[in-house]
Amino acid sequence: MTRVVLRRLLIAIPTTLAVATLVFSLIHLIPGDPVLIMLGEGAQATDVAELTAKLGLDRPLHVQYLAFLGGLVKGDLGTSLHFGKPVAELLAESYPATFVLALAARRSAISRADSPSNSESSSTSRSAAGSSSRIGRNQEATT
Repeated sequence: MTRVVLRRLLIAIPTTLAVATLVFSLIHLIPGDPVLIMLGEGAQATDVAELTAKLGLDRPLHVQYLAFLGGLVKGDLGTSLHFGKPVAELLAESYPATFVLALAARRSAISRADSPSNSESSSTSRSAAGSSSRIGRNQEATT
């Protein structure tokens, strides 16, 4: 049991790194300048330069990537540009509702799997299919 848990934890490390790299890449592959999108087309050059520096977009890509990974390791998911709040705080706010939905879905799935009507109907249909195939074989054998 301990080996399985340890193995899964070791597999989680490269998987997490791959997902983080994919997210970082996708963020940077989106067309357009995020600063111009945030400030609008009529933004002053000084405002654009200031926000670019504040977001760290003026640094080389590898430095941005290392800062991104460092933030993830520390639990800093950044600040939502849409809401202006820390992403971790937004996730924490929505977690209770997500947890309730997950419990309800799990309870529903378990009750459907354990219901006698499902197991009876599936076993009845299997036995009916099995008996019809036996009938077909018996008819072939007699002819």
